[in-house]
Amino acid sequence: MKTRGALAIAMALVCGCANSHSPPIATYYMAGTFDLSDTIGYQTLRRWDFKATTPPNGGNGMPEAVAAALVGAVTVAPGSQFAVIPLESESALFEATALNLHFHAIMDRTKSWWRSELDSISTADVLAHEQIHFAIFELEARSLNARISEIAIRIRSTGRTMDDARRTASARLDEELQVSSEKLSRRQDEFERDTSNGMDRSRQREWRGRIDAELAATASGH
Repeated sequence: MKTRGALAIAMALVCGCANSHSPPIATYYMAGTFDLSDTIGYQTLRRWDFKATTPPNGGNGMPEAVAAALVGAVTVAPGSQFAVIPLESESALFEATALNLHFHAIMDRTKSWWRSELDSISTADVLAHEQIHFAIFELEARSLNARISEIAIRIRSTGRTMDDARRTASARLDEELQVSSEKLSRRQDEFERDTSNGMDRSRQREWRGRIDAELAATASGH
């Protein structure tokens, strides 16, 4: 007997770009509930991808000079499942195994926000900054996908019931994503600090070159 259940797990973060009057601090926030009704995978961003009329989380903790906020996530891709089967050697135990496990980066367009009146920063500059944030999400998804076999082994779980086995495997997958989320958080924060929230154009160009090289190096099989 085998049962399958789809996986729906995401780590969602908010990344902002500042106007010239903003101090050089990281603008990085937890996104809260992630909306999957209008998302896009990694691609070139356009102004109209930012559909929210108010900042994420009501703007709580967000500096007033933030020009835009991208709500992105690394999610378990559609089609990923847990298969739960009884162990032949242990009739009282069930084993949950991940099938077709894959991760991808997405942007929540309904929650991603754009200030209606920018101060002294252009639309192109804001998009360039948010594009790097989106690319960092994409690179983390690719990093996870490069380690799919290892992750699948670590999250494989047994339990006295099918539900127990599935819950344990799901909890272990949560732990994997939490570690990945912390890594992602550190890099997003580093990008904000190093570019003074996008105001240091020279440093941002350096980041763009580095990110483009990483995207090219990981392009096959992602």
